[in-house]
Amino acid sequence: MANSPLIYPEALKKNSKIGITGPSGGVHERFTERYNLALNHLIDQGYEIVEGSCLKGEFKHVSGPKHKRAEDFMNLWMRDDIDAIIPPWGGELLIEILPLLDFQKMKEAKPKWVMGYSDISTLLFPLTLLTGIVSVHGTNLLEMIPAQTDDLTKNCLLALTKEQGSSITQKSSKFFQTKGPSFTNEFEKGFNTIEQTLWKTIDNTPCIIKGRVIGGCFDTLTHLIGTPYGNLDGFKKLAGSDGVIFYFENVESSPASIARILWSMKFAGWFEGVNGVVLGRSAAEVVTNENNLNYVEVIIEFFKELNLPLIYDADIGHQQPNLTILNGSLAEFSADEMGKGLLITHLV
Repeated sequence: MANSPLIYPEALKKNSKIGITGPSGGVHERFTERYNLALNHLIDQGYEIVEGSCLKGEFKHVSGPKHKRAEDFMNLWMRDDIDAIIPPWGGELLIEILPLLDFQKMKEAKPKWVMGYSDISTLLFPLTLLTGIVSVHGTNLLEMIPAQTDDLTKNCLLALTKEQGSSITQKSSKFFQTKGPSFTNEFEKGFNTIEQTLWKTIDNTPCIIKGRVIGGCFDTLTHLIGTPYGNLDGFKKLAGSDGVIFYFENVESSPASIARILWSMKFAGWFEGVNGVVLGRSAAEVVTNENNLNYVEVIIEFFKELNLPLIYDADIGHQQPNLTILNGSLAEFSADEMGKGLLITHLV
């Protein structure tokens, strides 16, 4: 649709080319079998693969020096024959390459799907904010293997094959994992989904939140607050009357850290004009001492005070599986009193 405020990359199809590079972490030699399994699974689905030069190996959390990682990503982005870029997984220090990326050149070049989560959201967030190009928070490459049985992971690329103007519905998972199999000696195994999925809301009442969606990982996005890479003014203008939905997920931040992050976001004006918030399952250590602050207390107290609708324990983050969320798309999240959830994504 020509009047969309966002820029959608072309739908993936058979023989679409997917670039693989490590803008944050790389693939250590001990994970080679898992990497090859995921790569061949993409090939079996009809995609062509282009491997970048900053990918294999990892030293001190990264796939290579920051200028090399940025250069490799830009080289893939500027190629007209590349349709998507999917890093192997997240990492720790993607933030280092942000000043080395030319977002204006990226905006002027052929748009591409970029997909991942965890530290990859450190790139996805400013990519959509600074260029208006829709990016994808979803399953990492090394999780895209044949043994995955849940619908969200099996169909994680489906939204990327849809034409602009279409819609796609994803249902909440039935079960999720808290600890997965080893990528080395159990490299062929899928997620260990044994815990029942229950999307929750404040006061356990049904909740529907609509708007233009944007978000990512609490642990990394907190460092973009107050920087050019976390400036939401332009995105909120693009969203217009649709309004904004935030989604976030927590890897390892303590409840007190989450409280500080949320207050920092509030002080920076992030929650102004926001329709609601969706939070993934927290992967941080669970607080069992009743005398100590816990994660659920923090988020409910904070969003109640802001009078913002909240859905939490959704399929987002490091307790897989993951929804495929298109940053910038018009989205509708809903959760009922039974813990079932839906995400309807409109590619407009």
